[in-house]
Order: sequence, then C-alpha cells, then structure tokens
Amino acid sequence: MKKLHAGAWLTAVALSMVSAHAATEEQVVKIGLTGPLTGPQAAIGKDDENGVRLAIERLNAQGLVIGGRKTRFELVSQDDAADPRIGMTVAQRLVDDNVKVIFGPFNSGVAIPISNLVNVAGIVMATVASNPSITQHGYPYVFRISASDTQLGSRMGEFAARKRLWIGNIRRTKRPISSRSSHTSKARTRKAFSTAATTRKPARCANR
Repeated sequence: MKKLHAGAWLTAVALSMVSAHAATEEQVVKIGLTGPLTGPQAAIGKDDENGVRLAIERLNAQGLVIGGRKTRFELVSQDDAADPRIGMTVAQRLVDDNVKVIFGPFNSGVAIPISNLVNVAGIVMATVASNPSITQHGYPYVFRISASDTQLGSRMGEFAARKRLWIGNIRRTKRPISSRSSHTSKARTRKAFSTAATTRKPARCANR
C-alpha cells in the first residue's frame, strides 16, 4: 500500500468529519488496518502497516487543524492472519473501536466476508484485495484501490499473447503473422485468463 494513497485517504476521512461549529479541543481520528501481520504473508502485511503508519506520522507532524479543531490520527492495527474467521473477529473489533476508515484486508478471502459488516457500520474500507465480487455488491463504503482479477487477467492475457506471437514469429515462421491470426490468438488467451480470474474461489487466502 503506497503511503501517498494512505495520506490522501486519511485527509479525506478527516475532512468528512468537519463539524459546523469550531472548537478548540483536539480531535482524534482512529484509522483501522487489518492484514496478515503474522504467518506466511506477514512481510506484506507489515509493509502495509508501516506505510499507513508513515503516512499518519507525516500528517500528524503537520499539525492539521480541521473544522477549527486540531486533528491527530491514531493507528489501530489488527492481525487477520489471512484467515476469514479471524478477519471477522478483528473487523468487529475495529468497528467497536470506532475507527473512521479501514485499510485492508490484503486477502480477498477476508475482504469478502467483512465487507458487509463494515458497510453496515458506515465505515470506509479501502482494500487492495483483487476478487471482482468485493465491489460488485454496490456497497457505498467499500472501495478497491488496486486492479481487480478481471482487469489483471485481461492485461496478462494480452501480454502473453503478444509474447507468444513474437517468439513464434522468430523461432518458427520468421515471417509476420496475419492480423487475423494475431487477433484470434489474443482473444483466446485473454478469454482464458479472464475466465480463470472470475472463477477463482473467493474463500482461498493464499493469494489476493
């Protein structure tokens, strides 16, 4: 998760909390994070956590005043261990802790089950999980901040098709392949990648 993206989201969340009247006391905006902080994917989870923490530190160092109130961000980090059941438990903890936004989860298998819980609670969820179904329910508080499997699959298919045609042109025919053959090969490869992506089982957590 890029710290620039995190900083932009944090600022947007704070601005959404501006009240109509000014006050002098400090307001604390709790920022939630859920991800695999332990287990085989711990390195990825800790990287995401460190990115959000860095963004928070930079924003807090600016001494932001929003709506006439000094605003300080506070990170509430939870380890979902890339497990859907644990993910539901830590998501409920974040809701109970009154966080204003949740960064994560990293895994689709966690993001899918907690999305309804977070949405009902009215908490913004910004996930990098790639399963297309995460944003197909139309939840107004659930956002994906990276490409979906369908988008990634089609681009990978196009790339693979180009590489295949290029290598085949050099090694076998050494002549340009007709545009019709090129189009057919690309279409078939793209369809294969897209089909594989959209039929992926959402409960698996080994991948995003």
